[in-house]
Amino acid sequence: DLMRDPAAAATFPHDYLWLGWYDELRASLAQTLREGRTSGNQLRIVFNQSCAAQLELRQGRLSAAAAAAAEAIPLGEAIGTPALVGVAAGALAAVHAWRGQAEACRTHALVALAAARDAGDRYQEAFAHHALALLALGCGRPEDAIVELEPLARGWATSTVVEPGVVAFVPDLVEAYVLCGAADD
Repeated sequence: DLMRDPAAAATFPHDYLWLGWYDELRASLAQTLREGRTSGNQLRIVFNQSCAAQLELRQGRLSAAAAAAAEAIPLGEAIGTPALVGVAAGALAAVHAWRGQAEACRTHALVALAAARDAGDRYQEAFAHHALALLALGCGRPEDAIVELEPLARGWATSTVVEPGVVAFVPDLVEAYVLCGAADD
C-alpha cells in the first residue's frame, strides 16, 4: 500500500506505469534510488533507472529518459543484469526514434530485443518493436511501422489484456494503417 510504504510503487513499476500513476511512481523511484545510492546497491540503481527511463519516456521527457537509461545500461552491463539493460535500451531506442536518430534507435532496439527474447519478456520485446515503429512513422515509412506492430496487435487480440496502458502501440498502428490507406484495418 503506497500510503503505508511509499517505496511500494518501485516494486511494481510497470503496473503503476500502465495505470498512469506517474507521480506516485516517480516519487517512489526517487526515494528508492536515493536509498540504493546510499547503500551502494547497484542492482537497485540499475532497476530504478531502467524503470525511470520508461516512466520519463511515457511522459515525453526525452532528456530525462535518456539520462536514466545512460546510467542503467553501463552499470547493468558491469554487474551482469542483461534483462534490465534491455529495459533501459528499449526506452533509449524510443528516445532515439522520437529524435529521428535512426542508427542509434536500431542499435538500442536490437539490444532490447535480444535481452527480451533471452528473458522471455514479451512486453519488453513489444516495447522495442514499438520503438522501431515510431522510427518508421517518423521517417515516413508507415508500412514498416505496420510490419513492426501487427504481430503485437495479433498477440494482444489473443490475450486477456484489457488495460490500455499496456498496449500503447495501438494508436501508432492506427496511424500507420490510415497513412497507408487502410483505414478499415
